[in-house]
Amino acid sequence: MTKLTLAKLENRLMAAADILRGKMDASEYKTYIFGMLFLKRLNDQFAAKRNSLIAENAVSKLSPALQAQRLERAEFYAPQFFVPKEARWSYDLDNGGKAGILFATEDVGTVLNKALAAIEEANLEQLGGVLTASINFNITGGNDKKRLMDDQKIRDLIGEFDKVDLQDENLDFPDVLGAAYEYLIKYFADSAGKKGGEFYTPSEVVRLLVQLLEPIEKMHVYDPTVGSGGMLIQTANYVEEKGGDKNTLLLAGQEDNSATWAICKMNMILHGIVNSDIRNGDTLKEPLHLNSNGGLKTFDRVLANPPFSMKAPGEAEVQLPGRFDVFIPKGSKKADFMFLQHMVASLNENGKAAVIMPHGVLFRGSQEKEYRKVLLSKGYLEAVIGLPTGLFYGTGIPACVLVINKQDTSKRKSILFINADRDYKEGKNQNSLRPEDIEKIAHVFNKRIEQPGYSRIVSIDELAAEDYNLNIRRYVDNTPPPERQDVRAHIHGGVPQIEIEELQNGALKHYPGLIELFVKQDKPGYQQFTQLAKDKESIKSSIESFSGIQEIEDKYNSALESWFKKATSKIDGIAKQGKSKAFELRREFSSELLKTLKPLEVLDEFQILGSYADFSKVITDDLASIAAGGYDNRLVPDDEILITARPDILEKTKEMTSRIAELEAIFQELKEAEEDDVEPRESGALPKALLDELKETKKDLDKTFKVAKKLKDAAKMASIQEQLDEITPQLDAHQALDKELKELKKGMKDFNLTKEKLIEELRADVTPEQARENVLKRWKSQLLDAYFIRLKAVKELAEESIINLVTKYGITLNDIEMQREIESQKLSKFLKELGYD
Repeated sequence: MTKLTLAKLENRLMAAADILRGKMDASEYKTYIFGMLFLKRLNDQFAAKRNSLIAENAVSKLSPALQAQRLERAEFYAPQFFVPKEARWSYDLDNGGKAGILFATEDVGTVLNKALAAIEEANLEQLGGVLTASINFNITGGNDKKRLMDDQKIRDLIGEFDKVDLQDENLDFPDVLGAAYEYLIKYFADSAGKKGGEFYTPSEVVRLLVQLLEPIEKMHVYDPTVGSGGMLIQTANYVEEKGGDKNTLLLAGQEDNSATWAICKMNMILHGIVNSDIRNGDTLKEPLHLNSNGGLKTFDRVLANPPFSMKAPGEAEVQLPGRFDVFIPKGSKKADFMFLQHMVASLNENGKAAVIMPHGVLFRGSQEKEYRKVLLSKGYLEAVIGLPTGLFYGTGIPACVLVINKQDTSKRKSILFINADRDYKEGKNQNSLRPEDIEKIAHVFNKRIEQPGYSRIVSIDELAAEDYNLNIRRYVDNTPPPERQDVRAHIHGGVPQIEIEELQNGALKHYPGLIELFVKQDKPGYQQFTQLAKDKESIKSSIESFSGIQEIEDKYNSALESWFKKATSKIDGIAKQGKSKAFELRREFSSELLKTLKPLEVLDEFQILGSYADFSKVITDDLASIAAGGYDNRLVPDDEILITARPDILEKTKEMTSRIAELEAIFQELKEAEEDDVEPRESGALPKALLDELKETKKDLDKTFKVAKKLKDAAKMASIQEQLDEITPQLDAHQALDKELKELKKGMKDFNLTKEKLIEELRADVTPEQARENVLKRWKSQLLDAYFIRLKAVKELAEESIINLVTKYGITLNDIEMQREIESQKLSKFLKELGYD
């Protein structure tokens, strides 16, 4: 049997999510997908262990009664979870029939609710409240208070999860479930829009915090606003990447929202993290991680993204008020520093914290100013890092990272300011940090480097003189200098030599000789444009054919090809050696590529490491698969199989998927427009409020029309028909789109079943050698893409700088005046011809 890959599990989870889309938001139905995944995992692991016990019983000398008792005692399943009979996926009855969740036909929601409760009761210490507090399959909603999931919908959901076997032996690599769970969390955060920020921080931002803190094995790590647990998971992953044992970490967190807390608990379990302590409650009012004396437990590392500008509790409402040096007034929407003070109090004497905060905490007055004094006077604040806007769900306000360090506080006389708000990847709905941005921030922070316009070390005395205002731009202003404007060149023509030299030392420094294509010698201090600078198309074409561009690309291509050829034998060597070997190889590749490419000079250290991070991200799962089981046909993606054997199937899939996505986007946009009370764009679909209103109006008009018809009131009938003629096309257009989406989804579901069977048949013919060739071919392509994307950006910057120069000085004032004179003469001639002279 082919093992379950991450891609296949992700596809199955998306199919399950499709079943629940409709009456519920992603923020609502996510708990049901998480709950079913968790329930099926526990059942499959339990079934595997039970079969093992049955095999042991068969060769034992125990009586049948003792054997049966042994199968129903929880201690024989430890450390796995025990699954009581009423929570089992399926089992045989004494009469040979089938029973269990899979075979429930009536009141299925109640069957599942009882199953979750039974599992909790049997594993109370680990799962108390996790499943029942936030998951109710009999949930009702809407004005009619009907169940949002009928029996058939729940049976369909069960049917999807029945298609996957989640026991360890069937997983492609050990952390398939954890990776799939993280995929789900991000998917639901993206789908939930503004609400996504309540339980998820973008992984790139989390990675930055982790790299700033550099956790190592055996540390105690804490997140007081833990959300779905991403920061703790990435901490564990980081330690493992660096060659440490993540199981020696103690990971602790607290979350106020019970549903999110439950997701976090399941996240830890599915990632196989054994030492986690996740509590449910309000951190500010009642911290739950306490030491043996009833005081705050302290940690080596604290990292968090607390909710921005939450209302502050009053002093009488909080337990352990001694953790707060400065109280923010009750009800004030400025609880940010309350969270920070709790984190500072939760650090041990050598502890470090990295915390995301809104910029307001850096310069607002009153109590926040008083706490900034405390941070500086006690030597706690190590760095202030400005982040780009638009990184987080639900808010576009700029944020920063405050780094707290309790080690050597008496020696700390200065603070490092980093202004990284200009370095990011722009997205349609949300911006993101690139790997090179993260690498640069972490490098500058760890080495305490001062770089003009990017970072500066500022003395505490200077900050005190500035009245403890920590506004980043006050100390590191990265505003670009005003663009040079040569008045003489604007009037009389020519290209200033000083600007040409600036370009040669800046955007064009990697392309000696390029600028000479577009300028030639003129008066002293000036050059003039050549014919190649006549328009953008000519400039772009000339740059594309410039030999220096190709020479650079050839150098990088040759270096990468040579490196990859050597790396291939190392990749082959990790087959069946386990994930620790895969992590070791990834670290080795990173340092090798840096050493190989840095002498080529075009890409800097951060771009090289960023490119490798992108490459590493896409090969990680394949590498884990090879390390776990060597090369086999499971490594060949479905699309790769179809491209070779059945491209028609792949094309049809793309068409259907594209149309479904287009229709879903229309309905999602309507929903968001209604929430934000803005006018939606014309699409044929209607906002829910308007749709309900039109349906109700049509219903009333239909009734009135029937009455008028009985009374033979022709005038009334005509008036009503006129109104119906206006309403009906709108409803028909909406219903047509809605019907198309439903039919497409049903068609897609049936089509996918056929496609999956076909792919598995074709996959059986793939040999290990073919699988190896496919993997290495894809990897090589992805490696080159990762680096050539950065090289393309360098080339485009050169292109933009030349176009800007031509745009600025290509037309002079004299040219404009001359053209004006020509046009004026044309106008005079035209007016004369018309008799207006």
